[in-house]
Amino acid sequence: MSPLLTYNAAISSSSKKFKTHLNYIKCMKHLTSNLSININISATAPLSRKVFEKFERLSNITKISIAGEIQSCDKEKAYSQVSAPWVPVKCYYRLYYLESTFLYLLKNSNVGFGSSGHTEIRKSLRNFIRNRDISLAGTGASKLSRSIQWDSAQKFRTVSGSTLRADYHKSDECTNSLQKKLSDYIEIDWKLKERIKNYRTKIDREKKINELLIKEFNLIDYFYWMRIKANYRDVDFLDFDKDVNENDAYEYLMLYIETAEQYATALQTAIDTLKRTRSLV
Repeated sequence: MSPLLTYNAAISSSSKKFKTHLNYIKCMKHLTSNLSININISATAPLSRKVFEKFERLSNITKISIAGEIQSCDKEKAYSQVSAPWVPVKCYYRLYYLESTFLYLLKNSNVGFGSSGHTEIRKSLRNFIRNRDISLAGTGASKLSRSIQWDSAQKFRTVSGSTLRADYHKSDECTNSLQKKLSDYIEIDWKLKERIKNYRTKIDREKKINELLIKEFNLIDYFYWMRIKANYRDVDFLDFDKDVNENDAYEYLMLYIETAEQYATALQTAIDTLKRTRSLV
């Protein structure tokens, strides 16, 4: 590639799956731009710092670990191909620790500290947004806040080849396509847990209608589902060693970390506000 040309990962990579996922993370970066969390309830009573101080430390340690990944990739871009598949897991845990702390400070909620904390946090955040206990503000706040029903997301169909466009991430079509992709991951996860391979039996078809079709999610759940996705080597699996060159992997990695940190910053700011009102500073 000529050094005079501007590098563009979306058109330089040979992997169609990669181009699509690059557009998805660019879409999320746009939606989380200038993100902030407004607290619409009274949260002034003192709480115990001991309940969440461990998660505060874990969040900071994870942030340091992510910074180490960046330094390694800056020194050797080829390492990005190794790091890219697992950085979403680290980014998720950084956010998970912050979300758990935030919910405790917001409503004395311990959901993030238990064995089922990961799924309970998703439900709690969705309910708090729906009930207006909190509200999101920023570039894509309305789309991130929207409660999406699984069967509605599944109905969306992309125009052939559209997900590969370099400017696709700027479109509403990309947002709808991303919602569809998350609903696909939700179905994969649900089928595995329910031990369902297909819907050939009446029982499994009824379970799908009664359980899967009514599931809800938010786009802010993206980081959670990308963490779950890291465990699945299905048809949508990105093999960074084979499908993505080192420059493209580096581009994706940096975009992903920047996007996660935009949400992390919003959470940390809200946490700091709650600490002040609860006399924890």
